[in-house]
Amino acid sequence: MPFVESDDLLHRFGGLLGASTKVDIAVAWTRSGPAVERLLFHARRIRVRIAVGLSGTATEPNTLRRLMEAENVELRIASAPDGRLFHPKFYRFCGAQGTVC
Repeated sequence: MPFVESDDLLHRFGGLLGASTKVDIAVAWTRSGPAVERLLFHARRIRVRIAVGLSGTATEPNTLRRLMEAENVELRIASAPDGRLFHPKFYRFCGAQGTVC
């Protein structure tokens, strides 16, 4: 799998979403912004699975609600064992051209 390195991650994120049929994401938190808007736009036609942490106050309830209500989005609220901080940064994009993490 090729490793994504880019100075313009939002642009690269949108391009990868556009080329994908399935996306898996695990992140420590989520909040509104251009990345979530692009994800929700593309979720109309692709399968999206997301695991999001709730530690601290960075995760916005309204953003979680929008993700839960979106078509083709499977949302899981995650927690680490033993009360440790759930803090991954994982994105996997699967499409006809292969898989990119």
